[in-house]
Order: sequence, then structure tokens, then C-alpha cells
Amino acid sequence: MKGGFDRPHTIPDIDFMQWFRNPVKTFNHLKGKMVNSGLLGIPFTDLKIGAGNITAWVLGTDGEEVTALLGNMPGGLELLPNKQYKNNNGWERWLELLDAQGNRTALPKANPYEEIYRGQDIYYRLVNPEWLNPGAISKSGKKYQGSTSWDSYLECLDEAEQFHDALAKLPEKAHPETYQFYSSGIASPDRVVFTSADDTIWETFKRLFSTAKTNAPDDLKSEATSLVFKSIKEAGASLLPVLIDAAASLPSVAGKIAGSALITDSDWYANRGGYRDRVDTDNIPTKKGKLQLVTMQLPDGAGDGTVPESSAMSLKLGEDKQRTFCIADMREFESSFVEKKAKRLKPKKKVDFDEGYFDRGHEPIYKTKSAQFITFTAIENICRKEIDRILKKG
Repeated sequence: MKGGFDRPHTIPDIDFMQWFRNPVKTFNHLKGKMVNSGLLGIPFTDLKIGAGNITAWVLGTDGEEVTALLGNMPGGLELLPNKQYKNNNGWERWLELLDAQGNRTALPKANPYEEIYRGQDIYYRLVNPEWLNPGAISKSGKKYQGSTSWDSYLECLDEAEQFHDALAKLPEKAHPETYQFYSSGIASPDRVVFTSADDTIWETFKRLFSTAKTNAPDDLKSEATSLVFKSIKEAGASLLPVLIDAAASLPSVAGKIAGSALITDSDWYANRGGYRDRVDTDNIPTKKGKLQLVTMQLPDGAGDGTVPESSAMSLKLGEDKQRTFCIADMREFESSFVEKKAKRLKPKKKVDFDEGYFDRGHEPIYKTKSAQFITFTAIENICRKEIDRILKKG
């Protein structure tokens, strides 16, 4: 809820075959990478390229907007990790806090509602009380009429907790003929990680340098020559292949890369789809004293960009046949990227169906042939079983 929905994803380097599978989406992605790196001006996320991120505009682009909406909706709070939730590694402590010395604290120890969601002052709280009721608008409904906005939020949270506890007590979690499928390989929030650093000029410089280095084009990171096409008037031709020194092109883009780093390192940018704040030695957000800069890291777990694998395959189904299917990168077009830059994106289970990266999102996956095949086959099996039952009965 801190970060909002306007967040970038860890997107794999484009494999040559992706041009044949999704030429338009591949082009839009490459255009997005150029914008994000600062080569085409002010950086934006890949999600803004094309049709735009409609979800972000409806549910909120930052923590303030999202909190004002979902913080007052029991249904929204019911989507929170409950007492049974585990991350993709099977660990119940999905909130990780890393201090400046690298020491790790993991929560919740038992109850996320008490240890995290009802926290009012600590920086890793779910909700900032000041964001719950922008404009101090009075409520007209009869429910959730707490004396303060915080009290109303706690009422909504109590309802969500009761719903989760009731689900956990059900004797059977799924119908015996249930099948489940999910897509994977897109950065998803299976855990929440906060890192801390001293809020000093030196730490700021190191952060800017790291950002600029990451955003620099690959041909500027080496001393190799590159083959490009450029106009040579003396040659009497409009375009000819020319070998250039990668370092020679550095001055022309260095300014844009530096500008990009300054913008992406700003608090405004960090809090659009993420969260950054300054806290004191007691982990309380403040602007005074010796401060630590805490930053929520971007999602890095395997999933469909919204639902992590651990949730997608959480139902315990019958073992008489395969009832859980994974749709991911079966042909390993993205394997090099995953192994080098994003190992947590690798699916935990064997991949059963192959679909391209741009078709494996939370909503696009339902339009694929793989998802339709699984769905129609499951329906057909259920119908066959019911027909067989009726015939035997007759």
C-alpha cells in the first residue's frame, strides 16, 4: 500500500526470437527502455509506454492515493498476506528489514496484523494515518464510524482478519475437481524488503553513481568498438557502416544519463511505485536528528507481475492427476537474463506450457492458447465425469 501501482518491473533483455513472437510489444518495450535510461529525455517506467497504466490511475499511483482508497475498504485489505502466507521460498516471514550494516530482521514472527498492519508509527507500517482521509471528509455510511480515521481503518482491518481466520478454518479448501494454473517469470511481490543507509552526501553520491552506471547503454560499459550506420558526406553515400569507439560516444549521452540518475533518485520518483523515507534510531519517520534513509525495494519474485507463485499454487489439490500447471518461459529465451540479473524470477516448479514474456501478465495470460487449453480441458473432464456418473446411474 506504500508504493502504489505505478511501479516498474524487472524486464528481461530482449531475445532475438521475441521479435517474431511479439514484434509490436517488443518494440514498445525497447522504446520504454530508451526513455527510462534517459536517452530520449525524462525517464518514465515501461508501464507508461503504449496504452498507459490504467490500474495506477484508478487505484493510485503512490502511497497516499492508494491508502486513501484501500485503507477504507475491507475488501481491499482482504488481499493482504494473512497468517498462512509464505513467500516463494516457503518462509512465513515475508517482511525483511536490512540495516546499514547488513543485519537482517524478518517479520512477522506469528501475526502480521499485530506486528505490521496495526503499527501506527514504525516506518514499515502498512498505513500512514495522515493519508487515510485526505481533506478530512465526513463519512455518511453507518458502518466504520470510528471516532478517527485510524479507528475506522482498524474496524476495516478487523473485518479482513476475521474473514481470513474463517477461511483458514474451512475443512476443505477446494472442490475435488479443481484445477489451477498460473504464469510466472515476471517480477512479483512475494516479499517486502526495506534497506537502510546513512542519509549523508557520500551515500547519495554512491547511489547516484550506481544508478547512472546501471542506466548506461551496454556499449558504453566496455571499450569495444561498435558497428553503426552513419552519414559520410565525403563518401558520397547517405549511409555507410562505420566502426566507432564506444568511449567516443560517451560525452553525447553522459549528460542525459546524469540527468536521468538525478530524477530517478529524487524522493518524488522513488515514491511513485515505491517507498522512501527518513527515520530516526527508533525507526520512526521524521525529518530531524541523525537519520537513516529507508527504501522499499522493487518486487523481484517469480509470478505474473501481481500474484507471486506461492499464492498462485497455494491450493492443496488432489494427487490422482496433475492439477496445477505453470505457464512460463519453457524454451529458455530469458534464461541468460534470469541467471545473471534476476535469479528469483526463475519458476520454482517445472514449466508445463510456454508463452512469451509479454503474454504472461496477470490479465493477458487468460487470452493465451495455453490458458484456454487448460480451461477447456478441465471443463471437458468434469463434463465427461458427470456424464459417466449419469449413465452408470441409469
